[in-house]
Amino acid sequence: MRRMKKAFVSGSFSLLAGLIFSLAIPMEAATYNVSVNGSHFSPAAVTIEVGDTVVWENLENNFSHTTTSDLTIFNPNYWKGFMV
Repeated sequence: MRRMKKAFVSGSFSLLAGLIFSLAIPMEAATYNVSVNGSHFSPAAVTIEVGDTVVWENLENNFSHTTTSDLTIFNPNYWKGFMV
């Protein structure tokens, strides 16, 4: 019975330590490409996480586009990027 209890405690500790370690490792940020052609976006929707990057490509030179944010213009993160 003691061996079984010791194995259970040891296994539980290993599982808990592995879970904590996996949560402590930051996820790798992703890069998403969105193309704009006229008034169509491809892909039409993108779900991003904090730290991800979105690269916008305007495929039509005669039609300009802007981006929009819900942040106020005084927020330091309002426009945290660069134009290519």
